[in-house]
Amino acid sequence: EGIFIPKGTCILYAPFIQGKLEEFWGSDCNTFNPNRWIKPDGRLKAISPFDNPVFNAGQRTCLGKKFAIRQEQLILSTLLKNFTIELQKDDSCNYIGNKMGVTSTMNKQLMVKANYKN
Repeated sequence: EGIFIPKGTCILYAPFIQGKLEEFWGSDCNTFNPNRWIKPDGRLKAISPFDNPVFNAGQRTCLGKKFAIRQEQLILSTLLKNFTIELQKDDSCNYIGNKMGVTSTMNKQLMVKANYKN
């Protein structure tokens, strides 16, 4: 759009920040709201990978994207099939955010209790 960038300017690419833009996601951009991605009939909305490029998008898509998603599905389905999981709520869990680094991690422990289903 005709934006001038002087020589030697440092340009950062921050997908995490893009995923938190109020003008794109709305005033509740910092709130976990899975309904953003679910249609009223319960099916998932088709979302462009460029909208929230966790695994990047286009020709630069992460080679491990499909493996990571399958691994997540396998682990979650196994855990939810075999355990009931309860959040161990205390004052330290009021806000769990992100700790910035090479990869995004939680800034606190999320304590849960897993009970084996008989």
